[in-house]
Amino acid sequence: MKKILFFFAALSTVLISSCSSDDSSLTPSTETPSNISEILIKKMIITNTTEGVTEVNFTYDGKKLVKEVASGTGYLNYTKNYYYTGNLITKYEKIYGKDNSTVTDLIYENNKLKTLFEKKINLKAGTFFLTKKTYIHNLDGTVSFVIASIDKDTNEETSVTNGKLIYVNDAIVKDERFDDPTGIKFTAIEYDTKNNPFKNVIGANLLLAYSDFNWLPHNKTKSTVKSIYNFSSSYSATYNYDKNDFPVVGIYVDETGNAYGKTEYFY
Repeated sequence: MKKILFFFAALSTVLISSCSSDDSSLTPSTETPSNISEILIKKMIITNTTEGVTEVNFTYDGKKLVKEVASGTGYLNYTKNYYYTGNLITKYEKIYGKDNSTVTDLIYENNKLKTLFEKKINLKAGTFFLTKKTYIHNLDGTVSFVIASIDKDTNEETSVTNGKLIYVNDAIVKDERFDDPTGIKFTAIEYDTKNNPFKNVIGANLLLAYSDFNWLPHNKTKSTVKSIYNFSSSYSATYNYDKNDFPVVGIYVDETGNAYGKTEYFY
């Protein structure tokens, strides 16, 4: 599971869907628009040694992401719909299977993400779970956060995790956890200097590279997780780039040097 989590985190992103129905003709190449600010990721093919192959397609309205569809032999089969208020992503819903969905509402203050409400729904079981994530943008450039569970009947909040995101050049380099129930102490992240596939998606730069998003200016090349139990693990990624310095292929390797995944990017 750790490999799978880093595999998708190392993408520095989530996933997106194409406007055309014949994207199967696309192949990783350097034939992207000459204006770098207009380049948008249209499709990704994700291959994992344990989870199979997943194809993710993206749909846009201009440079606003509106839909993302993942399908294939892997476990990530879902549809996501994104909703904007102006240039801010203020809601998205993820639908997987006929009974399960997640609805996330985002609230901003002065164009900075302040609160994220997440509702996980299981229609078959008739249950849903609420999570509230609150962010405090500190004067030193760090972002403190609190993750709390909310009782669906009483609205009572129970604090689960406190932490801090540390940034360098708009990219998170450390995610500190002070009381994570899983025992994680921190995650340290390294990057290349190239363009992230989601660089030009409107509103993506405000999502703090947290939770379900992982959209960053550059591409993750290494992630190291350390726990309070003196356990640590690290995973790395290497990329081939096109003429505009966007990745076209990413290879993911565990700490023993074994490659466990590959992502192909289509623009």
